[in-house]
Amino acid sequence: MMHRSSSSSLTCISTNTYRYKKEFLKTFLCTAQATRRSRIGNSILMEADGGSSKRQETTGGGADVDDVVSVEAGDDVVVDRLWAELNPDIVRRVARLCHLSLGEYPVLRGVCAPWRSALPPLSPMFIYTASAFHVTDGGRAYRGWRFASTFSLTMETSLELRGNVERLVTANVTKQRVGSSGGWLAVQEERHELGLQWIIVHPISGKKILLPEWTGVDRWVGKMVFSPNPSMADFTAAAICDYHRIVYAMSGYEHWSVLGLDGRLNEYDKLCDVLYHEGDGKIYCVTAMGQVFVVNLRVHGTIRARVVESLPPEAGKFEPDSVFPSPYSTLYKHTATKHLVFCEGNLYQVWRNSICTVTSAPAPLDGRRHRVVTNDMFVLRYDPGRGDQACWSEASDLGGHAVFIGKNNAVSVRAGGGVLPRVRPDCVYWIRGDGLAMEFDMATKTSKPCVQATGGEELRRRHRAFCWYFVD
Repeated sequence: MMHRSSSSSLTCISTNTYRYKKEFLKTFLCTAQATRRSRIGNSILMEADGGSSKRQETTGGGADVDDVVSVEAGDDVVVDRLWAELNPDIVRRVARLCHLSLGEYPVLRGVCAPWRSALPPLSPMFIYTASAFHVTDGGRAYRGWRFASTFSLTMETSLELRGNVERLVTANVTKQRVGSSGGWLAVQEERHELGLQWIIVHPISGKKILLPEWTGVDRWVGKMVFSPNPSMADFTAAAICDYHRIVYAMSGYEHWSVLGLDGRLNEYDKLCDVLYHEGDGKIYCVTAMGQVFVVNLRVHGTIRARVVESLPPEAGKFEPDSVFPSPYSTLYKHTATKHLVFCEGNLYQVWRNSICTVTSAPAPLDGRRHRVVTNDMFVLRYDPGRGDQACWSEASDLGGHAVFIGKNNAVSVRAGGGVLPRVRPDCVYWIRGDGLAMEFDMATKTSKPCVQATGGEELRRRHRAFCWYFVD
């Protein structure tokens, strides 16, 4: 299920709505007027009107921009009514031209109920970095600094990160140090004598949660996840560290705790992905061979204990040949990238060949060889009751859901039916090694870039997506 953003962020949006409404609507109105009088604006209005000269016959009806301009500024009741009656297509299209920040879009949706209906939720989004270009007097352009921003799939537009949050995210994304969960981001921040320390920050409210002291400054951190709706009094965070360790911290900890899995991993195996599951509060991790561990951080009064289990329970050494059905008992060797995601209570593994095209060894049962092309993906569902020795089954669909995997805590959402525009059911959304956000269709078993619209071509050329981001 899609995580809900914290109550503190919603409170911030609510209090800011009235404060920014007048000033923001002036900016919106100026943009709308400019659009109305421009050649592009006329084509937008004609498209919204369906080619008709009668404004009341436009899709959804609605007032025109000039109606709002003609009303006296002091007549707030009439002005508010006319704003609410603006054609939904105009609201959506002008909103894309306003260069909104991530914090301004919720304010815009909060103006009135019709605007909230006209403007879709921002999520899903991805965080990306891009280069700013300078143009010299001679007309030559050269690349300047890099900056971080967000891109909404539903709105097909970028929304800026601003202030200290933008600086923090930019510095961390360029060094591959960002985690995402429930509308919050995990980043590292300089803390005077302590050096770089992990914090959790909300990009809209700006609220920060300081995590326990991080002593592994030189340790490689592959991915960090944490509980949704965190607070100083209640949070859980976990990360992959040095490929074979899980480090974790909870509210009240002074330092991070280390959970070594050296003795439980097969030779040459390593951790690939970690997931925090809100349903049971447990931490799930998967290795390159497809072995799954479940970490249960139990709390009994003031005593905290950790229990590590294998999934499925193993009496001895992990044997992929017995856990996975053919041909996956062979294909696991050729899918170096593996992710975990929960969807409608079911646990899935998503495998991807992230290296090169290979031909597998003969499968144990039928002796067939399988050609695995670069970026081929396979989805398996945990199925301990399938009736044979294996406990994972091939999944042909996701029950109408879409899943988003990567550096973020994996998310599944109900897709189709117009709930989330431009998000397709039974698809896996992932980010390629070169930073291109991709959509894998389980029916056709093919991937394509997420940003397809003409307006997104520039973004496709210059952006480098890093992780998916969800906020209500």
